[in-house]
Amino acid sequence: DAMQIAPLEINVGNQARFECDTVDAPNVNFKWFKDGHPIKEGDKYRIISRFTASSLEILSPVKDDSGEYACKASNQHGSDECSASLSVTEKFPPAFLSKPDTQTVYVGKRALIQCVIAGSAPLNVVWLKDHQVLPSVPAHYQTSCEKNKHSLEILQLEAADQGLYVCRASNDVGMAECSMELRVIDKPNFVKPLGPVAAVVGAPLHLECQVDEDTGVTVTWTRDGRKVHQSPDCKLSFENKTVNLDILKTTLKDCGNYVCMVTNEAGSASCSTSVKVQEPPVFVKRLEATTIWKQGSAARLHCTVKGSPELHSTWFFNNSELPAGGRYTTSFKDGVATLEISDVVLSDCGNYNCEVLNESGCESCSTKVIVKEPPCFKKDVPSIEAVRGSVAVLEYEIAGSAPFDVTWKKNKKRLSTDKKYRIVSQGSVTSLEIHTFESTDSGEYECVVSNEVGSVTSKSSVKQKEPPIFSKRVESATAILGTAVKLQGVLKGSAPISVKWMKDSELLRDDDSSVTMSFANNVASISFSSPEIKHGGKYTCLAVNEAGQQKCEACTCSVTVIGWLQTGVHPYCCLKPGLC
Repeated sequence: DAMQIAPLEINVGNQARFECDTVDAPNVNFKWFKDGHPIKEGDKYRIISRFTASSLEILSPVKDDSGEYACKASNQHGSDECSASLSVTEKFPPAFLSKPDTQTVYVGKRALIQCVIAGSAPLNVVWLKDHQVLPSVPAHYQTSCEKNKHSLEILQLEAADQGLYVCRASNDVGMAECSMELRVIDKPNFVKPLGPVAAVVGAPLHLECQVDEDTGVTVTWTRDGRKVHQSPDCKLSFENKTVNLDILKTTLKDCGNYVCMVTNEAGSASCSTSVKVQEPPVFVKRLEATTIWKQGSAARLHCTVKGSPELHSTWFFNNSELPAGGRYTTSFKDGVATLEISDVVLSDCGNYNCEVLNESGCESCSTKVIVKEPPCFKKDVPSIEAVRGSVAVLEYEIAGSAPFDVTWKKNKKRLSTDKKYRIVSQGSVTSLEIHTFESTDSGEYECVVSNEVGSVTSKSSVKQKEPPIFSKRVESATAILGTAVKLQGVLKGSAPISVKWMKDSELLRDDDSSVTMSFANNVASISFSSPEIKHGGKYTCLAVNEAGQQKCEACTCSVTVIGWLQTGVHPYCCLKPGLC
């Protein structure tokens, strides 16, 4: 007996195969029938029979191949048959007619993934994320199907929703998948915020911060609440998640609170920093290139500087820092740096440097100090007398630091070199020559000498020399032999006056120890300590100076020696005035 063959149900295009087995029997012949009609092997059918088994394969079955198929086995002993039905159905496996594209969506927004699937029902559609079936969270994920359009909707995206989404469709005859990348863009956050900045006037200002997201991000800068715009002086950039603000040349108005705000559809973030603009020290009024100080006086150096606080000043002398205290006093107030030195000495000459600094820079200015001694006269010339017609000379020797400026005045009026006056200044000596002196040249003369640190004035009285005159004439005298006697007269006139005595028209020599001639305190005198007979005679006093001479002829005297009388009286000398 032949065994039964099993019925088949297949889809169009799938392989259909019937197999028939018999018990062991010799010389078995197999024949296949469809709906009672014999089947011949060809393009449509393939029959394979061996010993006690036979198979029928229907190649590329179509719906019309449905029917009752039978297998008949026979040999010389008899025959047997069995049959089974073939049902060819027209079912299609799932196929995606449209596939979703990669999407980029912002956090908090709605994402919709759609695909159109063809295939015979019933279709089983499953959504997966990163190879895991999506959990059933209606509040977050919603799936739907309208006709053959299948949708996955994520109502409010979170950053964790980013990933690979797969739609898997299956039915009885097949399975298909399609996938898409969902990129979820979060709001930007600062991974490197702005830091504190101290800028310098005139130097570039650079602000920089970094964010973790740049998709759809816009950048806005504000300073103290006011928007900062791109300009030739201010460059704004946003590249490779780095935000930059560059001011080419910083000014004081660029200080303030800077806020950088980054925004996309998912949200915004901001960071801020306070920018302090430091102005380096700048001298508004520098030290003079050269400074002159007066020896012995108090001196001061000062310069004016502007710049951002805190400013600190330091003074240097010949490149060495000046210590505070002693003769030095330093101060810095209201932008004025001051150095005061008491009791200036010559060793204070040199280079002085003022250095001012703050956090953003350092500036210095310097001066060369020269210490000078004020002028003074080594010797005063209180008064001089000049002979009429001569050249009168006033001369001073000056001490102090050259060069000197010399001015001569007479009776407060300034003199200049002309026919009457000649002013000569050479080195430390200055002189005034008065030519052809006359009485009108008499008066008070001033010499004013000045240099860069002082001035000095000396006054001299200039008079015309007077010839000698006897204000009290020499009177006659009579001397007793051996008894001292003096002849004297009083003179007036310009010194120096030279006095000489003559006896009987002959000049007296200083060779008689008993005769003493003197001239002191304007008194001319001749004294006889022990008159003798030889001393009797006519005496004349001759007074001479540069202005002239005078003889006191009225004072000529005779000395007479009186001998002893028999009465016992001592002899005496008789000095009689001579004839004038």
